[in-house]
Amino acid sequence: GTGGMRLLGNDLQVARWDTIEEAVKTSKFSLGQASTISGEDEAVFGWLSTTYLENGALPSDGSDETVGSLELGSSSTQAAFLPPSGVVLLLDKFRFDVTINDPKSTFYPYANSWLRSGQDQAILRLLVAECGTDATTCTSVCHMKDFLTTEDLSAYGGQPTVEITGSGDWSACRDM
Repeated sequence: GTGGMRLLGNDLQVARWDTIEEAVKTSKFSLGQASTISGEDEAVFGWLSTTYLENGALPSDGSDETVGSLELGSSSTQAAFLPPSGVVLLLDKFRFDVTINDPKSTFYPYANSWLRSGQDQAILRLLVAECGTDATTCTSVCHMKDFLTTEDLSAYGGQPTVEITGSGDWSACRDM
């Protein structure tokens, strides 16, 4: 689980994971350990994946260039990169020891995650700005014409149930 699961409280996360575990038990698949990972771990995994895709291999001490990664998810955004060797990260919060075996290498990437900064969360913030905090119905210029949905805007000061109708006015959306 990633950003969307991190938005849920611990009780809801446990309930979701229990449901998933039960569903897998009744299928032909097997499930090892499944849990919600931290945003920083998600950033490091994104960095390792991006580096692997760019180089065709995981990095090893000094032999491969690494690349940075910036991932925009639905509920969060992650960034990770390997700072130049002369840069010291003073806050341990952003410093992670990543050890890769075969060959054994250790890296210290910068990694950070911003919860509620993903695409879906940005749309919710936009709707609060567009509809206001008291609206229970709203016409959104940024949604396709005649698109209908119901959104919970309470995390950003809006109402818990807002019926949204799209008008598809892209010029007005761009100007927001």
